[in-house]
Amino acid sequence: MITDASEKLDYFNQVFLDILDKHGPIKIIKLKHHKCAFLDEDTRDLMMERNQLLKIARETKSPRDWELYRASCKHVKTRLREAEMKFVQNELQQCKRNSSNWKVIRYCVPRKESTQPAYSRDLKTLADEFNAFFASVGAKAAADSASLLANSDFNDILSSFSA
Repeated sequence: MITDASEKLDYFNQVFLDILDKHGPIKIIKLKHHKCAFLDEDTRDLMMERNQLLKIARETKSPRDWELYRASCKHVKTRLREAEMKFVQNELQQCKRNSSNWKVIRYCVPRKESTQPAYSRDLKTLADEFNAFFASVGAKAAADSASLLANSDFNDILSSFSA
C-alpha cells in the first residue's frame, strides 16, 4: 500500500498512460503534401511577408497596418494567379500533340464535392433542435449547481472562505 501522495500520483499516471497506450496507441503517419508546381521562391517570400503584416496588424490594430496587409494579400493573389496561368500555358505548350493535355486540363478544373450531409431530416427542424439544446445549457447548468449547493454542505465551506 502506497502512503505518500506523490507516489500515488506517479502510480496513477503510470497506470493511466499504460491504459491509454494499450487502447489508443500513438501512430506515426506520413502526410502526403502535393507541392504547388507553379509556386516560386519569390512568391513564397511575399507570402511570408504577408503573414508578418497580418501579425503586425493584429497586434497594433492600426488601420494603416490593416491596409498594408490587404494590399499585400491582393499582390500575393495576383502573383499566384499569374504564375498558375503561365504554368498551365507552358504545360499545354509542352504536350501540344499529345493526349496528356487532358491531364493538365483536369488539373485546372475544380472538382465537385462528393460529400453528402450526414443527416436526413429537414434543415430547419435540425437547426431548431440545436438552438433549443444550446439555449437550455446555461439554465440547466445553473439549476444543477444550485441543487448541488443546496444538497451539500458547501455553504459552510463558502462562508469560511469569505470571512
